[in-house]
Amino acid sequence: MEVNTNMKNVKRISVIVCLLILFINTSCFAATDQFRAFKTWDYEVSIVGQGDSDAVNSAVSYAVWTFQNLGYTNANGTNKYTTTNDKSYLFNNWLNISSNNYGFYIYAHGNSSLFTLERGNSDRYVYPSEISGNWHLVFLDSCSCLATNAFATRFKTDGYSKRATLGWYTTIKHVASAEWWSHFYSVAGTTNIRSACLSAADQSQGSTPIRIYGDKTWNGKAW
Repeated sequence: MEVNTNMKNVKRISVIVCLLILFINTSCFAATDQFRAFKTWDYEVSIVGQGDSDAVNSAVSYAVWTFQNLGYTNANGTNKYTTTNDKSYLFNNWLNISSNNYGFYIYAHGNSSLFTLERGNSDRYVYPSEISGNWHLVFLDSCSCLATNAFATRFKTDGYSKRATLGWYTTIKHVASAEWWSHFYSVAGTTNIRSACLSAADQSQGSTPIRIYGDKTWNGKAW
């Protein structure tokens, strides 16, 4: 009886060890891509007025939902985004940390050379040369930031498989961005990024000068 009891205990231990190994492997290799979405203080109601503020908030919310639907874990918390004008916060809490931070979205003023966390304050301008890392999916919801591939090169999406930086290659109105995002949200992940972007643009009434630097055949999903 003692031998049989010992054998049973060994079998139980073996089963427990196997389950632990399976759990560890599943945890290590499951998709853990995270993203964070940001909006600058420049778009608060007190600055841009209720109409534009509502359009901006709509665009940002649809962007958050889209990233989540594509399988990215929201590091801000489900359906949440951060409003800030603090450059140090942006870099120290997302752009410069070493983690599973593979997704990034920001709604900000910009041009072909920069985007800004506070319009008119050069200390809060963000330049391509300040960006580093190996990002998967980036969207710069800023006028003209994708007029060139400067940002995409620094995010390391241009020329890589299953990576992309998206944004506008010229100016865009707040309401146009919001409308485009409402359409993109419904098709993102069901086809490749290029087709999804063009579908959203075709359905939008306003001008939506979308551009992609990266893998246009990728569906954008976390991997």
